[in-house]
Amino acid sequence: MTAAVVTGPVTQPVQAAAAEPVSGFATVELVHVYNNYYRDSSYGIASTYEAGVPAEGDYFHSVNNPGRVDFSGDLGRLVERNNILVAGNHPIETRGSVSEPRTYYPYIADSPADVPAVVQVGAGVGKIGY
Repeated sequence: MTAAVVTGPVTQPVQAAAAEPVSGFATVELVHVYNNYYRDSSYGIASTYEAGVPAEGDYFHSVNNPGRVDFSGDLGRLVERNNILVAGNHPIETRGSVSEPRTYYPYIADSPADVPAVVQVGAGVGKIGY
């Protein structure tokens, strides 16, 4: 089982595929995409080759295809919850089921209405500290 977490801010669309660069193909059970801000883009999230993607608490503004499971290659699995779509052309495509992220780690998602402000305050050179 392979798992990954993608949380804001993102500056490029996210594509989850079951391809692992070194070991060939494997099922990616969980790529948790949450609290990201997508703006003025042709797509936001794509899941292919049975990768499991829960998209949660994301904000999509003027994104033509915010979530895709039919992007290139075999279909992926995508579940969406509590996302905001503004001025887009299509809904988030969903397919199948995915593991619950809290099975692997604890987290607290911000309200998707707060995501644009949170991301813009924290994104950029010199703004993110560890």
